[in-house]
Amino acid sequence: MEINLQNFTELFEKIVSPESKKIIESLYIFGSLARGEIIQAGSDIDSVLVLHNKDEVNFSEISQLAGDLVELDKKLGVEIDHVLCTQDDLFELLSPTLIVNLHADGVNIFGDDLKQRFADYINGCSKHQMLNSFLRTDMFRRQNLRKKFIKLDFKNTKNIDDKSIIGVCKEVILQARDLLYFEKDILVTPKRDICSYFLANYTGRDEFINIPMLSYNIRYGIVKLQDNEARYNYLKKAFDFMEEASILMQNRYKNLTGKTTLDLRPF
Repeated sequence: MEINLQNFTELFEKIVSPESKKIIESLYIFGSLARGEIIQAGSDIDSVLVLHNKDEVNFSEISQLAGDLVELDKKLGVEIDHVLCTQDDLFELLSPTLIVNLHADGVNIFGDDLKQRFADYINGCSKHQMLNSFLRTDMFRRQNLRKKFIKLDFKNTKNIDDKSIIGVCKEVILQARDLLYFEKDILVTPKRDICSYFLANYTGRDEFINIPMLSYNIRYGIVKLQDNEARYNYLKKAFDFMEEASILMQNRYKNLTGKTTLDLRPF
């Protein structure tokens, strides 16, 4: 089945029971599916589920909903990554970075439209809070990519599957997005726009400034990595980019805050 917003919405309405729908205040899809950038064989679906509960989640209700969502996953043939919140802990659990994404390109599939609440929250965040959130996300992404790389078979790169390569491409593009925000105060979310803005706003070493657009082209099949050497070289460039971009963001954060060490306490 082709994965698109219409198919997702129709299956959600068909599969999720009336009992489960009663406890949902709002369902948002964000990320590649919401932007129309989904790769049919390589992307998952990102969602935020907000329940009507004011404080805690009732187990019997959530177990019914969980069963419905597992069935939805099976019918779509793709993994859905659900972030689960209640009305009260929505802005406690979601990072400012994620709320920016929801406001920019999130699609309300079911229930109440929360875009104004997202906008009010973002407008109430200080620059320090936003930078803090982006840097926390960066640190997690950097560590996650290191964990992925340490498991890859670099002695025989033909054993590194395309899904792993596509995943690395995505992380590079997101890192470029965050670096743009840190150093240039530019915030864009469509992947093509991120890479175009990066090329337009950075000068210097080609092996650094060209990596986001190369990653985009590989992710969407415009450029093919034809052999083991090409795969190895791309992964090396991607890893070096992630490490260097992270250091640039950390240094920028320290300069802006006047701190000599990172202060990444929860926002």
